[in-house]
Amino acid sequence: MEGFFFVFLLFELLWFFTFLAGTYLLLKVIYLITKASLLKNRAFKIIISIFVAISAAIAFNDKHWYFNDLQLPLLLCLVFTTTIFFVKPKVPKQG
Repeated sequence: MEGFFFVFLLFELLWFFTFLAGTYLLLKVIYLITKASLLKNRAFKIIISIFVAISAAIAFNDKHWYFNDLQLPLLLCLVFTTTIFFVKPKVPKQG
């Protein structure tokens, strides 16, 4: 019985660290989108971040997660859109 618990705990930790790695990569993509000088329109960046957040919530949301189907996408949208407002892209000066 202890061996089964150890294997179960190992799979739980593997799933958790996979989720953290995916979240980190997603945040990195959002940061690079906000930093890109091609996307100067803030509303366009917010729409992209909401789309990516909902896509990530659908990808990460399974029966194992403790949020219900609506709370996780709303939480991710809230986090990413507030990140958009506080991260100011550095645009190089020309001339």
